[in-house]
Formats: sequence, C-alpha cells, structure tokens
Amino acid sequence: MVVAAVPILLKYSIDAKLIDKTEEVSSCSNILVGMLNFSLAKIFMWLMTSCGTEHKRLKETFADFFWLKLMYEVPNSRAAHERIVPLLPSGWVDCTTTSSTSNTTTTGEEPDFLWENAPHHETRSYRDSVHCYSHLPNGSAVLDDKWALARLGLGGTKYALETHCFRGPDGFAAFCERLHVILAAGSNQVVLVDNSSSTSTPDEAHFPDLVPLILKEEESTLPVPEGPLPTPPSNLWVIKDAGSNGAGGIWMVHPGNAHLIQASLLPNHRYVAQRYTWPPVLFKGRKCHVRVYGLLTSANPDTFQEESCMYVHDQCFLHVANEPFSYPSSHDDKEDEDKDQLLDASVHITNCCANSHDQDKFAGEIVSDLSATTYKTSKEGVMVVPLQVFRSSIHEQMEGLARSSVPFIRGGHANGGFQYLGIDFVLSYEENSEGQFKPVAYLLEVNAPPSQDTATGLDHAEAVHNAVLGDLLNLWVLPKVSGGAIPSKPGRWQCVYREHDHTKSDASPKTATDIIPSKAVILNKIKWTLFEQKMARLDNEAAAAAAKKDEQDNPEQVGEQKELVVVHNNDTSTLSFQCKWRTTCISQYARMQFPYFSERCQKLNKCNYHPPDDDANTAQRMLFFESAGGAQVPRTVMESMTESMSYRHRNVIGAESKRRARRTLQMILGASLENHLLFLGPNATMLLDRLAHIYVRRKWLTQDDEIIMSTENHLANVSPWLRAAQETGARVIWWNTRADTDMARNNRLKDLLGTNTRLVVMSHASNILGEVRDVSSICRMVKQMTHGKAHMVVDGVAAVPHIFPNVQNLGVDWYVASCHKLFGPHLGALCGLKSTLDEYSSTQDIYREFELGTLNLEGCEGIHGLGIYFAGLGSFSLDEFAADRENDDATLDQRQPSNQCTESKRDRDHDSQISMLSLHGRTPVASPVSQATPALSPDLVQKAYERIRQVEVIILEAFLKELRKCSHVHILENSSDPNDQLCRLPIVSFVHDKIKSSTIVSALYSKNIICRTGRFLCTDEVLAEWGLFNVEEDKGLMRCSFAHYNTVSEVNMLCNALESIADWW
Repeated sequence: MVVAAVPILLKYSIDAKLIDKTEEVSSCSNILVGMLNFSLAKIFMWLMTSCGTEHKRLKETFADFFWLKLMYEVPNSRAAHERIVPLLPSGWVDCTTTSSTSNTTTTGEEPDFLWENAPHHETRSYRDSVHCYSHLPNGSAVLDDKWALARLGLGGTKYALETHCFRGPDGFAAFCERLHVILAAGSNQVVLVDNSSSTSTPDEAHFPDLVPLILKEEESTLPVPEGPLPTPPSNLWVIKDAGSNGAGGIWMVHPGNAHLIQASLLPNHRYVAQRYTWPPVLFKGRKCHVRVYGLLTSANPDTFQEESCMYVHDQCFLHVANEPFSYPSSHDDKEDEDKDQLLDASVHITNCCANSHDQDKFAGEIVSDLSATTYKTSKEGVMVVPLQVFRSSIHEQMEGLARSSVPFIRGGHANGGFQYLGIDFVLSYEENSEGQFKPVAYLLEVNAPPSQDTATGLDHAEAVHNAVLGDLLNLWVLPKVSGGAIPSKPGRWQCVYREHDHTKSDASPKTATDIIPSKAVILNKIKWTLFEQKMARLDNEAAAAAAKKDEQDNPEQVGEQKELVVVHNNDTSTLSFQCKWRTTCISQYARMQFPYFSERCQKLNKCNYHPPDDDANTAQRMLFFESAGGAQVPRTVMESMTESMSYRHRNVIGAESKRRARRTLQMILGASLENHLLFLGPNATMLLDRLAHIYVRRKWLTQDDEIIMSTENHLANVSPWLRAAQETGARVIWWNTRADTDMARNNRLKDLLGTNTRLVVMSHASNILGEVRDVSSICRMVKQMTHGKAHMVVDGVAAVPHIFPNVQNLGVDWYVASCHKLFGPHLGALCGLKSTLDEYSSTQDIYREFELGTLNLEGCEGIHGLGIYFAGLGSFSLDEFAADRENDDATLDQRQPSNQCTESKRDRDHDSQISMLSLHGRTPVASPVSQATPALSPDLVQKAYERIRQVEVIILEAFLKELRKCSHVHILENSSDPNDQLCRLPIVSFVHDKIKSSTIVSALYSKNIICRTGRFLCTDEVLAEWGLFNVEEDKGLMRCSFAHYNTVSEVNMLCNALESIADWW
C-alpha cells in the first residue's frame, strides 16, 4: 500500500505545482527528483513512520531519494546558529530571523526542530509540539548545577570525586570544622603534604605527564608513570560557586588560608567543596582537564522506544593551565611566594574562560581521542593525544551520571528531547598495593549545553566541534525529525547507558508517554525538591551524630560543641535568636552614628501623623525607606566636611583631601592601588557621560563595534552610550535580562556576544529589582568570548551601599559608584583599570581628561569621614556594645510606646525575642561604645559589609514575607524562592492591582513613613519586560528601599500602615 501510495502522491504534487525546485541526488541513483514541500513532507514522514521496522530498507531508499523539506529554528544564539545550520540538510527551511535586539529570533512559524541553548520565553508556546528539542524537562537545572551533581553522587560510582555542599560563610565554617580544614591556634605553619604514611620523598615522586619528554615517533604510546606517585596533600580543597560555570567563583582552600576565603562567600549562597584530585595528570608540565562531549536522549535512537540513553563521543579536547604546575611539598614554612603559588589561578585553573586572556601562554584546545592508543597527526596537521587508557573510567562515570539523573529529567519523549553535554574530567592515576598504576578520571562539572563556539577559532578546533555536532545530528536529530525515514548513524558516539538495561523488564514506566514536556518539567521539579529535602535531612542527621560522637570523645568541650551543632544545623530557635541579637546590635550601633535618628532631628522633621488620642506629645517619628534615592549621612561625614571648611589651602590641604578620598573609596570598592585608578566627579551620571565622550574622542568605539546594553540599567548608564553609538555608528544590542532567568550562567548574554562586541554595559544590581548579577563570572565570559576585546562598564550605584563590590576580583574595566547613596556626600566615583588606559603618557594626563574643573574638596573630606564610619562599623565589638548598655529593652530597638501605629502580633513576637537578651547577660545601653576607632583597612571594610548584610537580609525577608500575603500586590522579582533572598538587595518595587502607587505613598506619608513612587529613571525596555507600559507618576512603581540603620520593628510598622489602606486586601 505504501509503495503504491508514493507515485500517487508524487503525481498529485506535480499536478498541484507543489514541487518548487529540483536538485541532483546521487546517494541512490543519479536522477533528478523534486523536493517535497513542507506539507507533503509531513505526509511522507507519516508513511515512513507507519512502515514499521520490517521495512527498514524501504525507508532508507526513500530517505536517499527525497530530501525532506522541513523547518528548523536556532534562535537567540549566533554561535549555535552559525555552527549548526551548515550541518543540516540544504533543503531544510530556516525559520530563524535576526533583529536589532538579538542576534537571532523566530519568524513565528512552528519548526520541526528547535535548538536553543537555554529555554526562552518566546518558544514556550510551541516547544512541546516540535519533533526534536534540545532540552530534556528540567535537564539543565539538574545536570548543569554543581550542587545537584554533588547530591546525585554519580550513582555511587567508585571514582566519584568527594564533594560536600554548604551554604554561605556559616556553612563553610561548619565544613572546615568537620573536615579539620583549620589552622591550629598559635601556628603559622601551612601543612600541605602529609608524609607520615609515605615511604617516598617528594624528590623521588613524579607527576604523570601525557606527553613523553621526547616524542620521537608519531606512533608513540601514552607514557606510563615512573616511580612512586606524589604524596597527596593534607586537606587541600577546591571551593566552587554551585551555580556558576566558566571559572567563576573558584578558590583553592587549605588549613593556612581558610580564614581568608570565608570573607569572600555570600550568606546562604550555595557552594560545593571538591577534594583536590591527586596526583593530577599534566600536559607538558602543566595541569589539564579533558573536555568530553555527551548526549542524553529521551528515547532509543534505533527504535524510538521511550528509554533514556547516554552517549559519549570519542573526540575531545584537553584544556591546559597557563603556568607550570608546582606545589609546596613539606611541613616546613615556605617563602610567601610558595604559599601564594597554591592559590595562583594560572597554575591550578584550567578553564579556557580563565586562561584565554593571556594569548602568549594560552594553549588553546588540544585535540584528543578516547579511542586512540598512540599519538597521531590529524588532517589539520596537529598532534592528537591518545586517551584510550582513561576511556573506561570516563564511560563508567557517564553511565553513573545518566543512571542517577534520569529519574529527575524524564518526560521529553513527546518532543524528541535530548541534552547535549560538555563534561570536564580531571585525569589521574591510582597506585595499588602491588605498585601498579591504574588510570582514572574524575568528573568535575557538566555544561548543559557546552558552547558551540571555539576558544581559538583554529581549524583543528572547528573540525572537532563540527564532527561532534554532525554526529549528533545524524544519531538523533535527523532520524527523529524525519520520523525514522533517515536512519540513525552514531558516527563516533559510543553508547554507555540504556535505561532498559538497568531496569526490570516488567517495571512500569516512571513517566507516561502522553505527558507533555512542559508538565513534565513541573513534575520533575517537585520530585527534585522532595529529594533535596531528604538529602538535607540526612545531612542534619549525620551532623548531629558526628556532634554526639565528639561530645562523647571530648566531654570537656560539651557546652561549646552543643552550641556549634545548633548553629550549623539551623536550629530555628537558637539560630533565630542569635541572628536577631546580632542584627539588632548592628542596626542600633549604626543608628547612634546617624544624626537623622536623634531626637533633635526628628523634631525638625514635619510630623503629620498623630495616634487616635491626638496627643501632641505622641507624634510618630519619621520612618525612612527611601535610601536607594539617597541615604542618610553619619556624623563622621558631617564633622569631616564641616572641619574642612574651617581652613582652606587648596594646593596642600586640598591635594591631601583628594588623595585620602581616592584611597578611602578604593578600599571601600575593593580596588587595588597597583591596578586601578579612581576618578572623582560631581556625580556618577556626569562621570559616565565623560567616559562615553572619551571613547568617542579617542576612537575606542567605531562603526564596526557593538554595544551590548542591559535592560536593567539606570538611564545614567544608557543615555551616554546611545549618544556614543549615534556619533560613531556603532550598533546597540539590548540584553533582555529578565529573559536571562538563569542568573548564574547568563545564557542570553552569551548568545549575544561576538567578535564585534566592544562594550558590555550593565548594572551590578538594578535600582528597582535589587537583584545582584554575578559580574565576576560575566566578565570572565565576556573576555573569553571576545578574546579580550570587549570592555565591561558596570554601574554599581545601587549595589555599593549593600554589598562589598570587590572590584579587584570582578575584573571589569570600569565601575561607577555614587557616594550620596553610600552614606556620603554628593560625589561620584569611577574606578578604571590602568591596563585600559595604557595609551596615556602619564597619570596626570588621565586625571586631567577625566576630572574637569575643581573638585568639591569638602566632599572629599566627607569621604574620608565615611571611611572612619566604615572602620567603626567593622571593628566595634558586639559583646561590648551590648554589655555596656543600660538595662532598657526598649532602647535597643529604638522603640517607644508612642512610636507605634498599632501593635501587631509580629511586633510582640519581635519584642519577646529582644527581651531574651537580658537572660544572656546582654543588656541595652544608650550611648556608643567608648573606644578608639582604628584606621580603615581592607579587612575592616569587608567586616563592615558583612554586618550590613546581616541586618539587611533579616529586614528584607520580613518585608517580603508580609508583602506576599496580599494577592493584589505584584512584586518585581525573577524568583520568590526564599533561598534566593540573599542574592538580592533590600530594594523592593511593586504595584497594587487596586490602588495607585501615588495613593499609597500619600497614605504612608500622612503617617510619617517616607517611600517613593515613579519610574526611577529605568529604561523603557525593562518596563516593557514586566508589562508596565507608559508608566506615569500616578500609576508608577511603588519602591521601598532599606539600609542597615533600619529595624525589623520599623518594617512591621510599614506593613501595618500598608494593610490599613482602604482596598489593600
């Protein structure tokens, strides 16, 4: 029937003039055949699918005769589009288009094959119905996350790398204590290598190297390690940001530097600790890892039965560190440079992102082969490293990865789902009791998907990428899209896992085939949440058991150990009390330094609101929740500015004021004297405008360049660059940050970057969303993908009052801050890399071009006073502060009965927690701690920021918890997950369904509560992303912004006032 139907269909298509072009097809015979149009191809696919497996030869014949004219789409990624499209059949129709805001987008027609590096909002409506899709339900969330991989444990495979999960500095402290990653008290000795159980000395040991000292012949085999392997270090770990790839957030930790690493970790942020692989296999004396490519499919490519299959491709790359490998190898104290060597990223980090900036040392992508047993030369003329001895270990771990992850990513069969993987392995050798060496590989991390671009653009790297993706298309995409008309050809893909081989034949399927993939995503997320809760419970039980054992072994330390266990296991009562006690002390110390909160200043404020008894003596003080527009100022700033005006001498005192101001701001911003210059100006807006003008004048920006602009930017970081683009002819590309929902990986930005990218202009945090971007990882990605050409301009105005910028570690070219939002005077600060300013003849020339006119010297002295405040905030003792205060609980929270609008249950609960202070011997006082403030230092700056965050996190959580109770309130936030709260600032913007924002502000002001409404100089693009078109003052955003001088009781009063507004509920 099928054979008879085909001529009829062909005749019908000719009569209906549906065949629009012909081409020579020589795969079966050299005859001209008409290309079937889209609708006919659909019928043909149905016929081929109906044939069944017994007509395989018939299907192969038809597949050779007829190029199916199908549709595909590769949106939002220029690199993916340029890589994949040439590998697809020439007759297929590309329904991807380009636009000014993105490199590629869609035409609106539903494709048969959809490839996107990350699921985007634009494809949600039709991705369930395509024949082949480049993601499995929840696949990236599980496979591309280091925390999830650690939880999965690779299915219990023997050579799974020892990994621990923890959250924030407190979790890191618990990890260090549990694993004894600590430095003994009173010791400055760094113990790196434990030689106590080794019979070899470091001089006798040899690190295995993939390249022989002398490679005489092309057919040489991989060298076997000679002599004993180096003795492993004692407690050497690699700490990684669990959600960041591309060398972002990586620290080498040992007992000598653990105390330094803790300050760099974000509270409650997720991190993993991996034991340092030992001994690492080297490549020509440098540490390396192998990038292996994997493919996880939702069905068997041969039968299309629903069973997950994992494949590994034979072709791979070696990525190599920039500097030769070395390590301190004894208990003895070493010179400082030896200790620093352990932390040198160029020695230990092998990611291309981290190393490609140094083209003189960067080794690029070294072609390797998992099936090769001897060295050979590729057709591109480069040496191919044979890695066949590591193949079985790699395959074993890939099988374990599939077996452990498949239960959480099922449901992709309906749309032909698959997950393309880039897996990094570090190679090593294991020595058995008989002195024999076994090659092993340890899985480090997974990229889902890996970049389709190369780090070098060289022919051999391009050839490997094309080969791997070409084989992927032939193995899975072409057969799936053609309904089996095109048979599956695995090429060099090796199957290492089939689900049915690991399950009983009578086992019922875990996911029904009729569940659509978008629903499967939800089910998989629920399943993972339950699994994570189970793992967290097991962690707590294990920690409690370990603590009990320590208590039995060390009875003299019972009290101390019990307290540690309670804190580390997040006992809500004690931990909540400890947090509230700390945050209350910090906020009250701060309030005592700010005249705004004094009784005298409050009387000067206009007080409109009186409680119902209308007693003039009970007027409520002003509550200030508009710090994002301009923060209050501490007394040290005011006194410094006043003193500077009592005696002026511009050339001497003025020059010293500028020097001290620059140095103070460099420490607060975390910039270095050696690598950065700091410029001062009237405000951040004028400094950014000046910077854009210089880029135009010095021709740092040309008509061939592209400017990628974040939609989250404040207009101060947008308008100057739009003018610069207009003057130079440069192209502006908008980065839709809301669509980049995975803030750790920024896949949308990655798709926009290209060889023409000259500037990436973004904010560290939005002034309306308050969500903090991972600038460090973004910068590494930008530099790597543009080969160092692109400059990063970051607006830190909204972020700097709340988080330590650490500009030195960010790696950005330009970072701007506004001092009046940082509790200081009205001055702007622009921090720039010296290497970006190489063409200037002298530093004075640079300052003359960036700093126009006479600076506000009083403001410079005010910045010095700001440094004094930061030093005090970072150095004062919480215990002494609490112990020196009078026994008056009300003073501690700055509350008097007359200050409260109404007393709610949340107020009484907070009061009861504070009153517990007296039970612990900590009583409140009314005057600051009398102690000399030390000079500002980088350590004190970090400590001050830690204390700022401790307060603000509690305040933010309290406000969001109450605000979310109202169904009419819509908060501008990308995630409402409580675990994400510590990745955002205390800036909350929202709209109410029934009440205008201006009405809310007026109602609050009548009760002496200061908030603000408007659009806050945000871009039209970001408002459009949130569906807030034509925002006007009376229909604008409602913004509440807090600082560390606010308290939970003040937030409760704000919530009470909001809830009292008519129509709030």
